[in-house]
Amino acid sequence: MRKGEPTKGNTKNREKVVSEPFYTARARLEKVEGVHRRARLEEGTEIDLGVHGPIKSHYRIDAKDLPLPVDYQVAATGG
Repeated sequence: MRKGEPTKGNTKNREKVVSEPFYTARARLEKVEGVHRRARLEEGTEIDLGVHGPIKSHYRIDAKDLPLPVDYQVAATGG
């Protein structure tokens, strides 16, 4: 087989590589104060985001401890 040559196998639906989206997440993000942000999900849930721990120390930020956005992403991965 040469480089760039199609592989053998089921070629019946090969042109349908990307599917249409079946879900779109909708959320609004607003700045509350400083690094404090509030996300509002379409169904009404509110999530406060910010910084804490080593991130606050590293950047010398004086703010209320709040979860980082990545904290929610890591938790959602397990969900």
